[in-house]
Amino acid sequence: MPSRQDIAVALFGAWRLLRFDARGVEVFDSSIGGFWKSFFAAVLVAPCYLILLLLGPDESQAGFLRQVLVHLIAYSIGWSALPLLSHYICEALDRQSEYLRFVVALNWSKVLQIAIYLPPMLLAWFGIFGGSGDLLLFAASILILVYQWFVIKTALRLPGFGAVAFVILDLVIDVVILTVSRAMLA
Repeated sequence: MPSRQDIAVALFGAWRLLRFDARGVEVFDSSIGGFWKSFFAAVLVAPCYLILLLLGPDESQAGFLRQVLVHLIAYSIGWSALPLLSHYICEALDRQSEYLRFVVALNWSKVLQIAIYLPPMLLAWFGIFGGSGDLLLFAASILILVYQWFVIKTALRLPGFGAVAFVILDLVIDVVILTVSRAMLA
């Protein structure tokens, strides 16, 4: 479990990366301990994820317990699938030495990603800006993808197109998880 200082330092590194400062990756604890501590970011993101679930349409015919279990499993897989697949991809790309730093940076960056996404989502859901709320949500989504691309590119020392492939892989994983979850709740 990371200390408050560990969390603050990690979020500072994520903030620097959000500002497209490549030196942000130097801030992260890229040890095996830092790797495991970085998954605490999932705990920080979970309340926002719950808000997004509550705001989303309830098309499920499943009971409450089943919904909770399916969402919990989907959330867990969402946090572990890309790091797991990336381990093998990093081996194939001869990037094993950057793997821990990559996962740490990616995990902590997700805290800022949800912080970027949630406000426009709330504005769109409440209809505060009318149709412009959807435009803000779209802009936030693009910013998140660019941010994720920069984190991957920087942490793995990849060329731009290599980082694009990781972003696409993450999107595909998210779509598969969402599709399977919806099927399980139908």
